[in-house]
Amino acid sequence: MRSIVINPQGNIPYGLSDWNRMRQDQFVYVDWTTAIAQLDADTIYSSLWGPRRTGKSLLANQLALWHDKAIPEKERMELFAGTYIGQNPSATAGKFSKKYRKAGLLDEAVAIDDESFASSLSNMASAVRLSGHKVSLIVDEADSFRNRLLLQVNREKGLGDAGYNAFVQRGVSTLRHFGRVVKSKSGNCIERMFFTGVLPVAWSTDSLNTVKNLTDDPAFHQTLGFKSSDIDELLALRFPAMDPDERAKHLAAIHRTCNGYRRSSSQVKALYNPQAVWFYLKQLESHGDRMVPHIDPNVLPPVPDEVVAFLVRHAAAAYSHGLMDEAIPYEPLHGFSTADLFDGWRQPQALLSLAHYLGYLTVQYPKDEARGDVLVAPNEEMRSVFTESVLRSLPELYQTWAFAAMAKNVPEAVAVKEAFDAYVTGIPPKCA
Repeated sequence: MRSIVINPQGNIPYGLSDWNRMRQDQFVYVDWTTAIAQLDADTIYSSLWGPRRTGKSLLANQLALWHDKAIPEKERMELFAGTYIGQNPSATAGKFSKKYRKAGLLDEAVAIDDESFASSLSNMASAVRLSGHKVSLIVDEADSFRNRLLLQVNREKGLGDAGYNAFVQRGVSTLRHFGRVVKSKSGNCIERMFFTGVLPVAWSTDSLNTVKNLTDDPAFHQTLGFKSSDIDELLALRFPAMDPDERAKHLAAIHRTCNGYRRSSSQVKALYNPQAVWFYLKQLESHGDRMVPHIDPNVLPPVPDEVVAFLVRHAAAAYSHGLMDEAIPYEPLHGFSTADLFDGWRQPQALLSLAHYLGYLTVQYPKDEARGDVLVAPNEEMRSVFTESVLRSLPELYQTWAFAAMAKNVPEAVAVKEAFDAYVTGIPPKCA
């Protein structure tokens, strides 16, 4: 996968996933549209999972615009001018529509069921099919509903408690119905599917078993994230007068705070988080060497990160090692169920897989010859998120211990690790 910088002197697209706006308002862009060509060539039903803030929503938005037949061909080529897909168009360009009814392409109206999204989707697909057309189904953040339910579960009450039962009862029926509708319409109506999300957690009732998970496909390892060559080019093009030593200093800082994510130990080059890079560049342009902070405060919320809070409730003490840059042995689970996260022999590795997919921990390269795959903290940003959220997720007593240790000049990561270990084992920390 190649990346090229488009409109290097343009506005910085921090927080944006709207391709129309990025092109109309002249934002800088690192071209990943080779992914559209690969998706079109590789498989018709696919999914891509990974950490937040890495560009999945932008890719889904681009794919929808590329497919939309309501956009005139000339306008589409202008929208994707200079990109790989614009220079190498795929056969799906303009093949589908976002607004079949408004475009006058439907022979009958779509019956909207206010009580059921799945029923409305079924009615829409049937109306499109009867009118002689096909659907490209693109679902961004496909797992957000399930994840909100999942992260509310508190194992301290027991696996079979009311919270977990409610989670299953609320989630299974909704997801099962949606999956059945989509699967029933595949082929004869839904020609293509693309799902994005964070966690490829399987439900025993999932019906979408025909969707190919591209997350572990080496061809897609470099799809979502910047490479070091992209950062080099961005700095050189945006700051042409910058002294080479100064540029090297900023490259090193960006490397510490934004780099380090790998999907597997076979991935030689780690990825930089795009939003973290854009934040750094905005700070650099606004404040120069006086820039503070290097780490985006939007990833350090005033309340505990819900994922880390979940891990604190359910994980073993091994998680605290990630705060200290210590390697954690890891056996990747390419598919695991929600039940695996709460109980059974697969639980430790399922929880580690959860942390890996979310980007809190990453696979070390090269592989450890003695221990195989191991996990480490990817960079300073994620270590800060993890440390702060672990601290805020601990009961008050353990927080007090950690703060007391920091007051004695114990490094924050060490204090939080000892407080977390004490929480897990019930043994007061040395720093108490």
